[in-house]
Amino acid sequence: MEVELSRAVEFENLIHELLVALGYNVGTNFSSGSPTDGMLPDLVVTNANDCRILIESKFYRTTQPTLEMLTVSARNLVRLGKSLESENLVLIVAIPIAQALREEIENLFKIVIIDGFDLERELVAFPPLLSIYQALVSDVYRLEVPFEQARQNIFSSTFGKSNFDQKSYDELSNNQREYFEQRFLSVKPGKDDFSSYEEVCGELLKYLFKENLSGWEKQPISDDGLNRFDLVCRVNRGNQFWDLIIDEFHSRYVVFEFKNYSSSIQPTQIYTTEKYLFQKALRNVAFVLSRSGLSTNSTKATKGILRETGKLILGLTDADLLKMVSIKETGGISADYLFELLDTFLIKLEK
Repeated sequence: MEVELSRAVEFENLIHELLVALGYNVGTNFSSGSPTDGMLPDLVVTNANDCRILIESKFYRTTQPTLEMLTVSARNLVRLGKSLESENLVLIVAIPIAQALREEIENLFKIVIIDGFDLERELVAFPPLLSIYQALVSDVYRLEVPFEQARQNIFSSTFGKSNFDQKSYDELSNNQREYFEQRFLSVKPGKDDFSSYEEVCGELLKYLFKENLSGWEKQPISDDGLNRFDLVCRVNRGNQFWDLIIDEFHSRYVVFEFKNYSSSIQPTQIYTTEKYLFQKALRNVAFVLSRSGLSTNSTKATKGILRETGKLILGLTDADLLKMVSIKETGGISADYLFELLDTFLIKLEK
């Protein structure tokens, strides 16, 4: 199921409106170079010296952006700049970033980072835009930004520059999407390859969520010896989605079930998974990973289970998993995709 990360789009639109309000020429006119793999910058600004500035905007659902997260975004931005023959690169992030972390990335990649501190200071002059920004980030962090942590006139000082003196560096290859896609293609649906499917899914989940999940207990058996889970992980705080799993679904552990079926998952498998969930054990959430997804009746079953017992079961397909790999490779947060899936699931939940 493809889900548009709508807040990311809204944030990009907000940056566009802010730049226009500040009097900058914003467009996407490329006179030289060609994008790599069809990639384009989110926005392009032309300054008074006719220098083209490429802008990437990032909306993260976390209060703690990591070095890895920002490094991936910066690396992709530099790669894009090389492809489009532009050395003026700006990464705009919706949330505040610790000064030391921001400076480390800026010095390493020779880019400029504009964060939530800087944005809020600029937006004060435009109350309607500030209101939009506050609504976007209100459930990510509190808007109590001390202005001494924000840089004055960051947009005018940044976009007045030309030739940021970008240094060359050895680009790291981002090929995880292709790698996992080939792994999935090599595994045939059916009983014969069920262990191979479990192996691929387990490796992919660790790649996506190694900061959010721990334990990685493979195929544990319940105390009564009757149930065997494919994978159980302990949930760590630090991301909006996983915090929601802990706080609202009262689950410090999550179950992953891997179904290498050639057809869609039927309700029988959903009810079997439900038996593995036990609120008193703080194990109230499960993910069913499969090739073709849940059948219509299975989706109805998951909704009925949530209404009646409060247990959450979400289905994920190979396509969903690969989408999250792509999100991480481009500097995003994979769990944001799960947040959007859950948001849609709950909004459409009937009484």
